[in-house]
Amino acid sequence: FPLLKGVRGSKEADIEALVDCIVRFACLVSDLPELAEGEINPLMVLSKDKGAVAVDVRLILGGE
Repeated sequence: FPLLKGVRGSKEADIEALVDCIVRFACLVSDLPELAEGEINPLMVLSKDKGAVAVDVRLILGGE
């Protein structure tokens, strides 16, 4: 968390955007029972009020 708040002269990250991404990903998992695996790597959290960018996403369907 200290890294997200900005240390050693770095800018504060867009924590709201990070939280939004986490919540939306959780909703996706909840809404799609056929989703067997999901990964966002990396998720780049930009400076405050600049958002976040999912650079690569992997979703695997299967199961139910």
